Amino acid sequence: MNSSILNFDLYNPILGIYLYPVLVALSLPKIKKTWPLLLWFILPWAILELAIFDPGTHIYAYLIPAIILAAFGLETLEEFVVKVVGSVWGERLNVVGLTLLFLFLAGISHLIFIDHTPEYPYEERGILFWKIGGQNKDYKLWNFGFPYYRRWEDIQGYVSNQEGNGFYATNESTSISVHYVPYRYWVERAGYYIYIKNPQTYRDPDMRNKIRFWMVNYQPEKVFKYNGRVIAEIYSMPSGSLEEIKEAGY
Repeated sequence: MNSSILNFDLYNPILGIYLYPVLVALSLPKIKKTWPLLLWFILPWAILELAIFDPGTHIYAYLIPAIILAAFGLETLEEFVVKVVGSVWGERLNVVGLTLLFLFLAGISHLIFIDHTPEYPYEERGILFWKIGGQNKDYKLWNFGFPYYRRWEDIQGYVSNQEGNGFYATNESTSISVHYVPYRYWVERAGYYIYIKNPQTYRDPDMRNKIRFWMVNYQPEKVFKYNGRVIAEIYSMPSGSLEEIKEAGY
């Protein structure tokens, strides 16, 4: 299921989903100046949200004018504060308020795009009183640009130098694994199972019958770590369905 609101919230957690609409609404008193921006916002919004099922990160086409409208909303808010408390204290309050706001937003950006302990959005992390990130299997999220390192080059080197049966499976998206694994993806015939901790598919744990059975009963053949944490494991399985490998004595 698609949700542009959740995709927006993914990149702008905590305050963004509330801050932007309020500031855009505050820009309306300046509509004589901002009407071209409103048109710029409305047209791509209508196309992307009404005519396209899953616009993904292309929502930036209407977020750019929304950001500019939000700036006009900030200007309206600043003028209101000055009008209420006077120019001297109004300007001081505006400087302090904007400084705190932008420091807070910059801090959030650092924690979600640069810091990777834990890795948002694949893992849940806390920021002050809020919990953000973690698995979301109900909606398709377009999670580009976040810290994500699973040593796929090392995985490629390992499986390429081993005698596989020509098939593999993984809980990660095949759009990623296809660039590293020289085998065909087929769960029932898979020899290697590549388990990725906190994958971009959010399929963790992997609930497919054969995979679940093998991970519960057998140890990984190879473990990959990064900064002391397990980030990937490789299991060597026999070819066949769950019923077939059980009949074979596994």
